Amino acid sequence: MVQVLKKNYKTKQELAEKYFWIVSITNDLRLPKGFIKVMAYAALNDGLAGGARDIIAKELGTTPPTLSNTISKLSKRKFLVKAKGKYILNKLFDKDYSKIELYIKLNHEGEAKDQDHN
Repeated sequence: MVQVLKKNYKTKQELAEKYFWIVSITNDLRLPKGFIKVMAYAALNDGLAGGARDIIAKELGTTPPTLSNTISKLSKRKFLVKAKGKYILNKLFDKDYSKIELYIKLNHEGEAKDQDHN
C-alpha cells in the first residue's frame, strides 16, 4: 500500500517543525514542541548565536531562560553542537526540507521481509 499525503506550509519554520516532529515520532525521541521549535529555528538560521537569545526567544514565543534550558538539553542529547561560538544543528539532520520524501516500512519480527521500496 502506498499513501501519498501532500501538505503545504505557510512558512519555512512550520515546514521545518513538521520535519523534526516526524523525526521525533518515527524515532521515538519524544521531543517536546519547544525542542522541535528550537531545532527548526537553528536549522533555518544556521545556528543559535549566544548574544541573540533574547531576540530568538521572542521570535519563538518563549523566555530567554527557557530557551537556554532547551539549548542545554538539546546539546546534551547531541542534537545541537557548539561550533564557532554558536549552537548549530547536528549534521545528522537534513536541512533541505523541500526535497524530503518519507518512506516508512513497518515489519513484524516474525514475518518475512519485503523487498525495499524504490
